[in-house]
Amino acid sequence: MNIIKLKKGYNLNLKGGITDASIVDAPLAQSYAIVPDDFSGIVPRLEKKEGEHVAAGEAVYHDKANEAIKICSPVCGTVKEVRRGERRKIEAIIIEPDGGNDCAAIDTSDAKSALLNSGLWALLRQRPYDVVPSPDVTPRDIFVTCFDSAPLAADWKLFTDGNAEIIKKGIQALKSLTSGDVYLGCCPGNVIDSDHTVVFDGPHPAGNAGIQAANIRPVNKGEVVWTTDIITVMRIGKLMSTGKVDFSTIVAVTGEKATKPQLVKCIAGAPVASVVAGAVDLNDANTRIISGNVLTGTHIAASDYIRAPYRQITAIPNIAVED
Repeated sequence: MNIIKLKKGYNLNLKGGITDASIVDAPLAQSYAIVPDDFSGIVPRLEKKEGEHVAAGEAVYHDKANEAIKICSPVCGTVKEVRRGERRKIEAIIIEPDGGNDCAAIDTSDAKSALLNSGLWALLRQRPYDVVPSPDVTPRDIFVTCFDSAPLAADWKLFTDGNAEIIKKGIQALKSLTSGDVYLGCCPGNVIDSDHTVVFDGPHPAGNAGIQAANIRPVNKGEVVWTTDIITVMRIGKLMSTGKVDFSTIVAVTGEKATKPQLVKCIAGAPVASVVAGAVDLNDANTRIISGNVLTGTHIAASDYIRAPYRQITAIPNIAVED
């Protein structure tokens, strides 16, 4: 097993980290959202119109340039609204759950088809350009980061422990998509056994899959590699085991303005209000809500929805900027 020590980088010392490993269950919300901007490189063409029923795991839209790439609903319900912006750009698709258990069954006999039809393909990233990869391209290698070194991020060991078989199935599926190897980038406190495990010891951005790829086997001109994370690998493993997508996610509610930093289990695309209830005062005008971390996250309103990859919400004080 290789160990790579990184010196460049910095760990921000911020208030509001997770200190309690217990997980709080969020109730079923009144609506969930898919935001096309979360899936770089995809131009949406709707498969479902407003008012139509959709099952969990059923396609809501596909890529205009490649119909095989689909984005699926995280819940069973009705397409309540297709929210559009300037020049009719689709900004969000709002789905109202009906509480049903109708879930699309996915044929897992072929890993590539299963990932495309389940929507999990859109959680992979191609480098260069950091876009959703083309199904027509075979990557040289696939790099999986197994930890998040970003400010206030949760320890992924809480999620990976006890899931060795699911992770193995996910890695097997990824191996069928590449002509090369699947590398796992781990941290010293959470080493996952595989054929190509590399341990990274250093400050942020050590947990970034792109940084790991550059230190394991750099991308040369004309080469293409894919990156993802161990949480997505676990989703893939569950899909290959059950034929259904698990849209549940655990969100770390963190930050200085979080009166009670905590881990919340909810469904992907849940509204911010349902995720941070009891942990963040959304009526405080001095609170800035970020979906993600303070370095790379997206500033969202309290009335918005958590954004892909649905892992973290950071609440920090607003800072007034004078002209």
